[in-house]
Amino acid sequence: MSTKPTTTLISKILANLTILKQKNSSKKSVVIAMDSSVNPIHNQHILITLSWLRSKLNHKIKVVGGFVAPGSSIWLKKKLGNEAIGNKHRIKMAQITTEESDWMT
Repeated sequence: MSTKPTTTLISKILANLTILKQKNSSKKSVVIAMDSSVNPIHNQHILITLSWLRSKLNHKIKVVGGFVAPGSSIWLKKKLGNEAIGNKHRIKMAQITTEESDWMT
């Protein structure tokens, strides 16, 4: 498995922390994780995460990074049987869906 997504997440977090520091913000920095079956990933997955993010922006936190964590293939296979999409494909779909984001991978 490639280390690119991890490197990308770290790069996004560092860039957002730098911006936050330049603004002398007193907000607490957080990284969020979204665990989901993503079978397949779709806009609703991202919208739910963004909704959470927007609700927290009214508070003293700043989301500096986030990642989509495709759920267990064992659980997914039990839930969906043969309709379950394989791990490699779900991970690739998550990467493609979040590649343009400045905070999520």
